[in-house]
Amino acid sequence: MSKKLKGLYHKLKSISDACKYCFFKLFYEVGKPAVIVAGKRYLRFCARYNTTWRNERAVEIPVVYDIVAQETGDILEVGNVLSHYFHINHDVVDKYEKAEGVTNEDIVDYSPNKKYDLIISISTLEHVGWGYPEPFSADKILKAIRNMQRLLKDNGKIVVTLPIYENPFLTNMIVTEKIKFKELYPFKNRKTWIVIGTIEK
Repeated sequence: MSKKLKGLYHKLKSISDACKYCFFKLFYEVGKPAVIVAGKRYLRFCARYNTTWRNERAVEIPVVYDIVAQETGDILEVGNVLSHYFHINHDVVDKYEKAEGVTNEDIVDYSPNKKYDLIISISTLEHVGWGYPEPFSADKILKAIRNMQRLLKDNGKIVVTLPIYENPFLTNMIVTEKIKFKELYPFKNRKTWIVIGTIEK
């Protein structure tokens, strides 16, 4: 394909994405399709970054961000997600994504000199120990969760979102309750099934 054709293709794709964004933004704000978690109603989230209307972000972001906004104590985010959409004031650990304010360390080994009132993880844990560039380790996610529990203050909680189609070992751990949730809410956004759950210390 010539450079001119490639340039035209990318321009048309950009225009198409912008039109889709405007449509879904209008649809979400006027049509107000919502999800209900623990009796609270949330509008689905629409942003151009990562085209959230196409994936689980539409459901995950409004729920988790609301929980973060209500927390007055120390917060840790595992996987750098919220900073792409909002200004944040909490700690973030992400093994691979390099960004200002992000600690590049494996959550399994992360050991700061503090404990947290709230730990959140948005569609991140399913990648732990599962696929490139990580060596395969089916039980690494359990080690990650155990370390997250260790980092909690006594009355703290962990809130995670997980696409249940992504990692079959993770799906099995949820079904067989190897990962024990205090609360668990399943949702479908377009073709993606996700769960939003709370884990205590």
